[in-house]
Amino acid sequence: MDGMMKKIITEKDLLRQILLLEQLANHKMITAKHLAELINTTERTVFSDITYIRQQLPDGWQIEAASSGFALTHDGPLLMSQLWETFFPQSIGVSLMKALLFSSELRTQEILSQTGTSYETLRR
Repeated sequence: MDGMMKKIITEKDLLRQILLLEQLANHKMITAKHLAELINTTERTVFSDITYIRQQLPDGWQIEAASSGFALTHDGPLLMSQLWETFFPQSIGVSLMKALLFSSELRTQEILSQTGTSYETLRR
């Protein structure tokens, strides 16, 4: 994921989960300890995030666990865009940027209802 996207995603849990997915995609097999070191979190958080991510993965994607670590697998061609299409819309920042880029006019109330957020959250 490029640096601009990392700046747009303001939700720390979501960013951490995306970074975890990125590491899984870059390694054939990786331990929870190594993942925790790479994304600067705890092993417990890695296990928790993997449980959550498994529930969100698009069809055909799996995170397999073995004694040697975790592996991200896919039944067909490995298209990372499928993963990003699943996780990016969960970000208020990404939704706001998309709305700003692709709408000729945007009202605050529209973006609040589209993202399901409060005005206070949008201001942050």
